[in-house]
Order: sequence, then structure tokens, then C-alpha cells
Amino acid sequence: MVKLLADLDHEPVVGEFYMVPTVSGVWNYRPARAWPVLLPGHTDAEIVNFPHFHYHLDTRFLPQFLEDSLYRATTAPLMTYERLNPGGLPEPVLRRRRCQRRQYDMSWLPKKSGWPQELQKAFRRQTLKPGRVCPHKGICLKSQPVVDGVVTCPGHGLRWNVETGKLVTSDLHTPLRGDKR
Repeated sequence: MVKLLADLDHEPVVGEFYMVPTVSGVWNYRPARAWPVLLPGHTDAEIVNFPHFHYHLDTRFLPQFLEDSLYRATTAPLMTYERLNPGGLPEPVLRRRRCQRRQYDMSWLPKKSGWPQELQKAFRRQTLKPGRVCPHKGICLKSQPVVDGVVTCPGHGLRWNVETGKLVTSDLHTPLRGDKR
């Protein structure tokens, strides 16, 4: 029997099949197909001024031929706007997919972009929700790897201490305004 990804409380095993949420659409100007996604779909208008409805791709289940596009897959969501999927995206459908790799490392994110710092500032006083759910957009982190007691949300790069539930801020930046370090 193929396991439902949402039911896992550990990382999926590379090479094994899982029932994974997928959404059909055009991603990164590639032909339309059913892309593995992280739920829920959302906008990021309130903090990072990104008003387009989108899903983040689950890089663990992207086909092998996209191996060289993993960086792009973490920064360019499957979204709707005037040139890509202008009619919207359909509801997610569960499909059988093979886990191709471990979660793509997002530790580079704070070095390359300013928006993770804005997210850290907005969420520094919040904690993980029960069931290891990121409070930013509700992405379930139960099947994400825990490294040194920290789980990273693959949607936006927020890092959470799994024991305390507290946000782990990045030391790659100057201290966040209002933080006492």
C-alpha cells in the first residue's frame, strides 16, 4: 500500500512511492504537468508583498530531469498571474510519486534575499503549531528533516527548534530590529 505523504511523521524514504498532492499548471514556463506541491496554496501579500496565489513545489518529488532546477524550484512557485496560469490553478489532486531526493537545502536563502529577514521579524514571537505546522502559512513540517534539532520550512525558509517550537533566527544577518541579542 502506498503511504499518504501527509500521514508521515518522518522524512520520506528516497526511492519509495507516496501519495503526494499535485497541482497541474505551467511552472517556470515549462509545459503544463502535475507538479508536486506543498500545501496549502496561498499569497504572501501581507509580509513580502507577493500578491500572486501560489504553491511551493515539493522538491523531493520533482522528476530527475529537473535535478539542475532545484534552486529555481525553491524560489519560483507554481503561481497564477497574467502570463502563467492566468485562469487560476485547479485544486490539488493526490498522485503516486516516487521520492527522488532528500529535501533541498535552503540554508542559502538568508544569504541571497532580504525577505526571510522580514519573515523572521514578523514571526519571532510565534511558535510551531501542534503537529509541527509552520505558523506562517500552515505548511506541515512532520515529513521534513530535523537537523541539529531544527526543522526548516521548505516554503519560506523559516527555521524552528522542534523541542521549544521557537523560531531560530539567522546569524547571517545583522540582528533584527527590535531584537535584543
